[in-house]
This record gives sequence, C-alpha cells and structure tokens, in this order.
Amino acid sequence: MIPDQSAGMPAVVKWFNPTKGFGFVTPSETKADALLHASVLAKRGKRWLQEGTRVEVLLEEGPKGLVVSELLNIEEIEGENDELNSVEWVEAEVKFFNFAKGYGFAVVTSDANTTQDVFFDSRALAQADLDPPRPGDRFNVQLTDRPQGRAAGRIKAL
Repeated sequence: MIPDQSAGMPAVVKWFNPTKGFGFVTPSETKADALLHASVLAKRGKRWLQEGTRVEVLLEEGPKGLVVSELLNIEEIEGENDELNSVEWVEAEVKFFNFAKGYGFAVVTSDANTTQDVFFDSRALAQADLDPPRPGDRFNVQLTDRPQGRAAGRIKAL
C-alpha cells in the first residue's frame, strides 16, 4: 500500500543505469524500492541521476511493485566531481562504444603525450546529455586515473 502522497514523497536514488533505461529509488515512507524508468526522467530533461540524489516523487502500484509515476523535485548533489574542477579539458575521439554494455574507449587527440586509451561509460554520456557516440565522434573529456588506466571523469560536447 502507498502512503498519502498529496505533497509528494521524499526518496533517494539507489541506482540508475542509463543503458538499461531504469533504476530504483528508496522512498522514505515505504519498505519497498520503487522502479524509476528513463521516461520519467526524460519529462524533467534528465537522462541519468547519480546514486544518493534526493528526489521527491509520486508513486503508483505497478504489476511488479511500486513505480515512480512522476518526479516532482530533484535535489542536485553538492560538490559532485569537485576533484575534477581543476582538471583541464582535452579533446578525444571515439574508437568504439558498445551500447549493450554501456561503455567505450576514446583516444586523446589534443595531447601528444597521451597515447593510452581513455575509458568512458554511458553515465558520463548521460550526465553530458550526449547520445551514444560512433567511432570518429569527438568530445571533450576531463581525465582521471584509475587502477585499470585512464578514464573520462566528465564529458562535454565540443
């Protein structure tokens, strides 16, 4: 049963996968998680929400449980990617992107000292409001180092 929602219900994003087109939120007044579909995000001009983002939602009972029917408010996370604020943007060219797996690799074209492939995923694309790229497409990235190699911490269109 869904509690009274006359003013919306606070919830926290548990996870959201833009490649799959759905995720889950944990409403504050229910014990069950609620499905958050990409179409609900699209109505608010979003393609992705970060884990831990606080939202206000309207819920309805779906055939398999609770479903977010409307996203009333999104509280942006303060300090998101603060460590990247001082990192320079560099241009990169897509080598490939696997839509089914939600990741790809690019090569930096604006820095002759960087020859290593750069990993990027669908979340970074969704944050930048970019569609899945094709080989040869270009965008700007802020690079981060990780144990497996370099990754695009953030992406933006040229």
